Amino acid sequence: MDKDQNAQPIVIDAKFYRRTQAADQALAANIETAVELYLGHRDRTKTDAAVNFEKALGILSVSYVKMINSIIREDWKKLTPERRLLMNFGIMDARLATGGSVLELLPAELDRPAGRSAFEVFYLNEWFEKIGRGLIPLTSDVAQTKAVSQKKEQEERLRAKIREVEKKLQDKYKEEFDGFQELMQAFKELDPEADASDKLRVLKIIRKGAAGLEAVIKDLALGHAEIDNLNTKLEGDEQDGGSAMDSHRADQFRRLREEFDLLVNVMRSCAVRGGVLRNTPVLVDKWIPLDTRFSLFTRDYVAGKLEELEARDPTIFHDKGGRRTPPKVLILPGVGTGMAWHDRIIMPLFPPPTMPPDTSLIRTLGNYRWFRATTSFNWKDLPGELGSAYHMARPGLDYTKLTKNFVDDYVDWMTREAQGFQVLDAEIRKLFWKHIPYPRELKEDLFKRATVYRQLYGEEMRKK
Repeated sequence: MDKDQNAQPIVIDAKFYRRTQAADQALAANIETAVELYLGHRDRTKTDAAVNFEKALGILSVSYVKMINSIIREDWKKLTPERRLLMNFGIMDARLATGGSVLELLPAELDRPAGRSAFEVFYLNEWFEKIGRGLIPLTSDVAQTKAVSQKKEQEERLRAKIREVEKKLQDKYKEEFDGFQELMQAFKELDPEADASDKLRVLKIIRKGAAGLEAVIKDLALGHAEIDNLNTKLEGDEQDGGSAMDSHRADQFRRLREEFDLLVNVMRSCAVRGGVLRNTPVLVDKWIPLDTRFSLFTRDYVAGKLEELEARDPTIFHDKGGRRTPPKVLILPGVGTGMAWHDRIIMPLFPPPTMPPDTSLIRTLGNYRWFRATTSFNWKDLPGELGSAYHMARPGLDYTKLTKNFVDDYVDWMTREAQGFQVLDAEIRKLFWKHIPYPRELKEDLFKRATVYRQLYGEEMRKK
């Protein structure tokens, strides 16, 4: 990526999205609508506030996706700082993120060199560069999550939603027509020769009618914006090239487009995993913690925390031959708990608002442990392996519940059990002592704390 050595400090202000030059006039109008909804400028009741907040997040999400697709299509190799801020951190408009110092911290991350670390940690523009050059396999190749049936179901849901919004618009158009008729009738009744009380009565009717009509017109504009956003989601089958693209560039664009489509779903899944059901990759102040120094998942912060947690679980990144093969780490805009596959870990920029940052990272590593333990098609039938042993210890659970139980137990193992508090079942503790061993120093410390650890340590020494 090109860097301008003489660049001026970046100021993130209202309508910052315009400086990315990735939003056309219609998209800019939609973003302005979303900002108004997010800030509560159209709220009339508490119900309005909740509905408008959700609509704002939806419009912002679609706008982000559309802008990044436009940037990828134009040239993913040469990005301005403004485009990198949008792509990497979801920075779109300062009015959406007024709390904390995050808007001052993140621009400095653009060109901050990666510190010395045992991990490769990427922001999204750097990840795209690797994907475009074929240096990292597509996440879809690793996760195998792109199912045609799921895509068709999603498309049908979107079409059904469009039909629902169109029906509401028809009702609103009738309401608009009736409102105009009533307002015109009121103006006809306004007689300069009438007495003052009659004039005031008619003017009151006009004011009320005008206010109601204004609200209807705004609702119509919002409905059209929503349909536009829904139609944008259905544009996944548009051509990925163009006559001007050579085959090599077209293939690069196809790879980037496929990767980004999947990462958008990953952003949503990370948020839901973290309990944030209404979410967006765009930076909004709802995600910003009070102290960003300790809970903003920047490159150096994540790398340092992973090293710290690996010291507590020193075999987590070892293959069966004992060779350390750490995954690549991608930091995405948005909020939530991370996801993991055998060669990559994907973390949102912000941890869930209700979860300590360390817990969010540990849960992600728990998912990484579980993914590797259950990768084989016959993982339940591999005696002595972590996956099959845990399945036997937790019988009767489907895969989803088994995964949640494992991650919960892993969090306890990495936190309370590592401090000497016996919170796990004896069988799970024994299983983890064998398959997710602590470092020797921690084992010796636990040996001094409680009988259960002395027994486990003694059994281990006798087998050696």
